[in-house]
Amino acid sequence: MTTQPARHALADAAESSSTVLVIMDPQYGEKLRDVWPGRPVWIVQSPVNMPVVRALWARARETDPQTCITGMTCDPEEDPERSLMDWLGVVDCHHDIASTPAPYTCLTVAGATLTKNVQAALEVLGFAEFVGTADGFVARRSEEEEAQRGLTSAALGSLADKSRKSLGAAMDVR
Repeated sequence: MTTQPARHALADAAESSSTVLVIMDPQYGEKLRDVWPGRPVWIVQSPVNMPVVRALWARARETDPQTCITGMTCDPEEDPERSLMDWLGVVDCHHDIASTPAPYTCLTVAGATLTKNVQAALEVLGFAEFVGTADGFVARRSEEEEAQRGLTSAALGSLADKSRKSLGAAMDVR
């Protein structure tokens, strides 16, 4: 695993429209304003984070559900890495091929370190490349995994289009 400055890694990840940002830092607060627009964010709920989250929610009520901010309830006594592992399945479910035509391929995490257990959990989800940052890490899916997810996503989209057309034709017959 390589380590890059946090700003550089976050900026690189932000360029991808298929990046999800997970913030496990209860003191992240105002920094959220700089990294949020245009991509989904999952952030641990805390007295410092939630006022900023509420202000951004109020300002962007018409935001696309795939680029919104979601607050996560975590035990403040639990390690951020354990809490992250508890939430990975939920994040994956919301941003994977079953939920969106453009599934995420990059996960940027702030406020947690890449432990062996976290890496193993991410590898199960298809992530293969990991880069450390000053305040966390970035995980990317392998090119093969991205291609497979893209093909599966396209197939699901085509199936949904066919279903809508069939349903429309069936309703026209009545």
